[in-house]
Amino acid sequence: MSVDDPQKNQDREKPVGPWERFIAWANRQRRKKLSEWIFPLAVIRNRAWNDPNPRMFRPILEDILWWALKKEGEKNRRRLAAMPCRNVSRLTLPLRRQALRLHVTKNESLSYWGGLPRLPPDTPWPTAGGVPLSFVVAIDLSEAAQEQHLEWLPDRGTLLFFVDAQYPPHGSQPDDVKAWRLIYLPEGNGSYPERETPPVPANDRFGQYKLFLRKNIRFKLAKPRPSPGRSEVKALALNEAEMKRYEELFENQEGFDDRYDSYLGGYPQAIQNDAMELACQLLTHGQPLDIPHPYDTCEAQALALGASEWRLLMQIASNEKLGFEWYDRGNMFVWMREEDARAARFKKAWVITQCG
Repeated sequence: MSVDDPQKNQDREKPVGPWERFIAWANRQRRKKLSEWIFPLAVIRNRAWNDPNPRMFRPILEDILWWALKKEGEKNRRRLAAMPCRNVSRLTLPLRRQALRLHVTKNESLSYWGGLPRLPPDTPWPTAGGVPLSFVVAIDLSEAAQEQHLEWLPDRGTLLFFVDAQYPPHGSQPDDVKAWRLIYLPEGNGSYPERETPPVPANDRFGQYKLFLRKNIRFKLAKPRPSPGRSEVKALALNEAEMKRYEELFENQEGFDDRYDSYLGGYPQAIQNDAMELACQLLTHGQPLDIPHPYDTCEAQALALGASEWRLLMQIASNEKLGFEWYDRGNMFVWMREEDARAARFKKAWVITQCG
């Protein structure tokens, strides 16, 4: 009687257990050249077999989801590649706007975050409800113009911005205007001493007044593109492939690493509603937004034509190092009509805060 080869007998053993049978089936499909549609089941088997955690199927499902999304992405890329695609970078070049990004620097500067403001003796510290507003930033426009003059802004003077830092204004009601103050000093503020913080009144029970850390600012030119959802981009009527290409350009544009940037000019890096110009137009004409369907009223539609007159003056992002926390990692947007900015009527600014 011949003795069978143990190795040969081992090879002849049939798979036992559901996982082994499943893997054997997958291998048969692979031999049929259908493996591109078969998830690598060995990964599933190994994780399930060796993981004593009763929730072991969660990573398995994550792997399956990742694989499915990858397959769907490959299919979409093939479909988009077949579409005609114009030169989107050149097509959207006219949409780019000049902006000045605000960087922290150790060098001396008349522009700075936080600290104490330099105010003329006859200018009182702004308050809201008797509580001092927090000083956020001083922008020396002559310093900014040395990097790049934004042609719709004065090329000299200083902007001082104060806000209710405990309850940053959402800017959804006309009455929110009390929560900020934008002061323009045409001759600059370099000759004035720093103003001491006024006494905090007893009604400041919730710590509305905050003194932020002082950091000097340097300006750096950037030319951001509008976000894909803005009307300027929609007006180009890009097809799906072109829009995909534009989204890639927008997400990787130089000088804007993420939405938490602070800068003058340019486009807003919106977190929620991207049509803030219309909101500013309605609110400055006494139309509240905290009502049902605020944009569908006859008054809103009549005022909508003036929304294009608004420009982003400044975006101030939440910043842990500076102590800025606009709700949950939000952004604060300061808006101006271009006509008012050219005439230095900065008291007419409107502020909107969006939560992260």
